[in-house]
Amino acid sequence: MKVHLDDYHAQVSANLAAEFDWLKSVECYPAIDNKVNAPIAFLSVSAWEKHADQPANGQLRVTLQCEVTLLIDFSMENAEMLVRNAAMAIGLHLDSNAMAIGGARPAQFLHAMPEGRYPELDEYAVWTVFYQQSVLVGDDAFSEGVRGAIRAGVNLADHDDGSQYTPVG
Repeated sequence: MKVHLDDYHAQVSANLAAEFDWLKSVECYPAIDNKVNAPIAFLSVSAWEKHADQPANGQLRVTLQCEVTLLIDFSMENAEMLVRNAAMAIGLHLDSNAMAIGGARPAQFLHAMPEGRYPELDEYAVWTVFYQQSVLVGDDAFSEGVRGAIRAGVNLADHDDGSQYTPVG
C-alpha cells in the first residue's frame, strides 16, 4: 500500500483524536491568525529521508520526521502542567504505534519540548512532540493492476524504443 501525505495526516489525526478525547481538534498546522479552540493538536510532517531498508518492488521507503504541536489556553488552570502532561501522553502513545497505516512501521518517539518558534502562539502553553515513522510511498510494481509484462531485447539499436523488445512468457 502506498502512502500519500494527505492520507497520512488524516490517519494520524484520526488516531490521536480517538485516543485523546480531551482534544477539541487535531489539524494540519495552519497559519494561525485567529484564536483557536484549545486544547488542540497540530500535526506536521517537517521532512523525510530515504530509509536504508528498501523493498524491491518499485516503492520507496522513507522516514517521515513529524511534529505534533499541542496548545492549551493559558486561561485553563495549570496550563503549563497540562500541556507537559499532554505532550508526555502523546509521546507515549505514538512510540511503537503503526496507527493502522498500511506499509508503515511503528513510529518512534524522539523528544518533546516547549515551543517558542511561533510568536502567534504566545497566548497558549505550547509543547511539540517530535517523532519519526517509516512509510512506503509509490506503487507496488507487483500488486494487482500494476504489473507489467516482462520484455527482452537483444542487440538493441535504441534501449528506449519499446518496439525493439519482445514479450517473454
